[in-house]
Amino acid sequence: MQTTRTAQAAAVAVALAGLAAAPARAADPPQRLGGSLVRSLAVAPDGAVHVGMFGFGTGIAPAFAVASAAPGAAFAPPRAVIAPDDADRLAEAGVAASGETVAVALRMRGGHRRARATVVAPDGSRTPLRTISFNAHSARQPHLAVAPSGEAVAAWLQYDGARWRVAAALRPAGAARFDRPALLSGPVARSTFVAVAIGAGGDALVSWQAQTTLYAALRPAADAFGAPQALAARAVSWDAEMAPDGTGAVAIVGESRGGAVLSLAARARGAARLGAPAELDRGDLNSQTIEVLDAAAADGGHVGVAWGTSDAARFALGVYEGRAGSAPVQTLETGVASHALNGPRLALGAGGRAVLAWGAPAPQRPGDPTARDRLTVVERPAGGAFGAPQALGDELQSIHVAAVAVLADGALITWDGFDTEVFGREGHQALAARV
Repeated sequence: MQTTRTAQAAAVAVALAGLAAAPARAADPPQRLGGSLVRSLAVAPDGAVHVGMFGFGTGIAPAFAVASAAPGAAFAPPRAVIAPDDADRLAEAGVAASGETVAVALRMRGGHRRARATVVAPDGSRTPLRTISFNAHSARQPHLAVAPSGEAVAAWLQYDGARWRVAAALRPAGAARFDRPALLSGPVARSTFVAVAIGAGGDALVSWQAQTTLYAALRPAADAFGAPQALAARAVSWDAEMAPDGTGAVAIVGESRGGAVLSLAARARGAARLGAPAELDRGDLNSQTIEVLDAAAADGGHVGVAWGTSDAARFALGVYEGRAGSAPVQTLETGVASHALNGPRLALGAGGRAVLAWGAPAPQRPGDPTARDRLTVVERPAGGAFGAPQALGDELQSIHVAAVAVLADGALITWDGFDTEVFGREGHQALAARV
């Protein structure tokens, strides 16, 4: 399959299949974390890990649980953090590196549906649910991001009596409540999707699509949200990520007359705005599309994106890495190709370390028409090349890679699996493995 890139990126493109593969660390057996969906992953400086999960079979409001592991150890059984509550409908929750949980719910108060938040300490004590949206009118579709430090940003659609707008509020690390909300956008559709990302020092990014244009509002640490910035005129999909130091990345798939275009807008630490999106890849109008993507950011200005391009025969998986504020300098081709890909998820670490995970189709079993996937991972050490792909865990009817992280001695992969033969009647299972 032929792919067109910017001239500068194409000049330095390399095939990972042709690089000397670094030996991979043997992966630990996957550990089952419960019949849940992974929502967040936080790694403490000492290597302790916390995985936050929504549960199944809990009625109107899903319970939220956290599974924790000491450095290098297996996960302890998940502990219930937020129980089902018919009055408050849990919308989003995330866990910090301390094990603290921040959650946002919707509740009817005074005739209006309001966004409300609570903070749950590792010992189970919690703050009262407090309204974070504007009191006068209704809110809908809250979204939440929680940094390892405990900083959090929530964004939602806010009605002003005539139209809907995007609004957001910040929760400083250690605070019992969110700061006052701010309106970020002009009028938007009631169905507008909003995405959020946050760094450890209070840098935050809220993005949304109005009509066909993708906008982003940036909040530098200890400052207010700036004016919305138009990133793409004909956006189809996007993903945003922010590193603890405030390095940010927004990967965008947009439309052009020639087909789909992949671009990346990056924010250097301390910058007041995102840089202009740089084109990384372009699909052919008639036969090739860009369908899956995942943005990544790491301290020190490292940004990246993993994406899949497809034609009539197969998917191909690519990775770009660069620095915020610089032109694209390297596009890596993984050599991975198949008829479908679930994922991918990319994480960057210090010194050029990286891990990439996705769900790859498993070979068809004789006489069994059921399609199955297998979790697949590639790693790259600092200064080295991506190693050979590793297959982890069972073949499952469905795999969704939820979150990945680079650790001091390897990487951690979390994924959601579904298989009624492997996991029983409910079928769902959250899983984690160190590689």
